[in-house]
Parts: sequence; C-alpha cells; structure tokens
Amino acid sequence: LGVVMLTYNAWFTLIICLVYWIYYERIMFAEEQFLTRKYSEAYTQWATVTPAFIPSFRLWQKPKKNFNFRKVLRQEKNGLLAVFLLFFIISAATHGFDMSIFLSQQLYITIGLAATLVAYLVLKILKYNTSVLNDRQ
Repeated sequence: LGVVMLTYNAWFTLIICLVYWIYYERIMFAEEQFLTRKYSEAYTQWATVTPAFIPSFRLWQKPKKNFNFRKVLRQEKNGLLAVFLLFFIISAATHGFDMSIFLSQQLYITIGLAATLVAYLVLKILKYNTSVLNDRQ
C-alpha cells in the first residue's frame, strides 16, 4: 500500500487495493482448503476462533517458540529488496525517469535501495557458502 501511495493517485491506490483484496482472498481460500485437508479437525477448531483477516489482539497468545532472527534473515531478504526496488521504480517514474532530478531530490530512496541490494547479496552469499545463518541448537 505504501509503495502504491507513492503514485499520489487515489483512484490507482483504490483499484490496486481492490485487486489485491480479490487476489489475496483467493490465496486465503486455497490455503484454507489445503490446511483443512492436511490437519482436518485441528485446523477447523483453530479457524473457528482465529479471525481470517483482521487480527484480534484480545485472543493473542505468547508464541511457544522464540523469535529466530537468523530465519528472518534467511527467508525475508527477497521481500525487503522487492520493497525498496518498487519504491525506487515508482519514485523514478513519478519524476519522469529523469535521474538527475530523482537522485538530487530522492537520494534517500537510492541509498536505501543500494544498502538493501548490498545486504541482499551478503545474505545470499552467507546462506549458500557458510553456516552463519543456520539455526543453532
């Protein structure tokens, strides 16, 4: 939503939100069917008390497992790079792809993209060439 809002076009933002809603609803439906087949009654019981889209903070329970930062670094690098790349592309398009104006006025997005790209490459190298990001038992 934040990336789409960079276009400063309310109609475009509304249309993208509606398209995303329809798209995500289909994904949720497919996941629910898969989980129902895989876990049957256990999933059905969980789903009856768990909201599908908007979380209920009064039903929150402390997780049984600890937060795993290594797993986040291993698995979320693609999404982080995609977000910064989208910010960069939409912001550049907003300025007519005139990179001289863009780089002077939107330097923080360029720096963010460069930093994220470097982090992505470092994490990719660490993931495939070392055991640094492996879970420690």
